[in-house]
Amino acid sequence: MDVKRQLEISKLNLMLSVLHPVKDKHNFEYRYFDMIVRALMLEDKYQAEMTAANKEILRYLDLPTLDTLEPIVELFTELYDPNTSKVRFAIETMDSIECIRLLLKDTPSLLIPPH
Repeated sequence: MDVKRQLEISKLNLMLSVLHPVKDKHNFEYRYFDMIVRALMLEDKYQAEMTAANKEILRYLDLPTLDTLEPIVELFTELYDPNTSKVRFAIETMDSIECIRLLLKDTPSLLIPPH
């Protein structure tokens, strides 16, 4: 795993640790950030396929280090925006890549969207 991916996952894990104690109120945000971490892990494993399909996530992430709730919720709003978020679009359409579609068929809970 490359250094940039490790750094972004580390920042996301910090945000998850802030959200976890208030997960009952911010479950949607928590699940979305967790889904991004899992999508980044998939991207690491299937990097060539995701690049070929123009479904990269990492290239659109340059996350700040956030350790308080308010800016994390603001970042969620930005990353979850269906009209502007390339991260959300890439995650939602990852199943158009054959190897990922087959993996999700066997493990549907891998990329469960928040609800």
